[in-house]
Amino acid sequence: MSEMSAWATLRTKLKAKGAHIQRFEDKLQAGIPDANFCLKGEETWLEGKFLKEYPKRETTKVKVGVRKEQATWAENRILAGGVHYFWIREPDGWRLVEGKHSRSLQHGVPLREYRNLGVLFTRADGLIDEIT
Repeated sequence: MSEMSAWATLRTKLKAKGAHIQRFEDKLQAGIPDANFCLKGEETWLEGKFLKEYPKRETTKVKVGVRKEQATWAENRILAGGVHYFWIREPDGWRLVEGKHSRSLQHGVPLREYRNLGVLFTRADGLIDEIT
């Protein structure tokens, strides 16, 4: 699944629940997440990442490409009382990770720890149900 089709899936499912969703491509301010949605008066920020394959060894770090600016943005939003998630499209499904784990995602975590980070859903519907 490409990034475009993954976002299209999430957008369609969020809109079906009544959410207003907005994608961002901000080249001037580093770290702003890919999308924001509002549902029932609550704002949520989403940053999407992709993991093409799992490392072969349990001790090898999983890195999904979270940049320092993205981790800092997530931390600041959470400190202000906001809601932030990373969704990671990976070989076995969709992983949802709370923004409070942004530094772990930035630096990478061994596969055995990564498997316990967040929740893995086999279908996008499960991920959407969790964040709404």
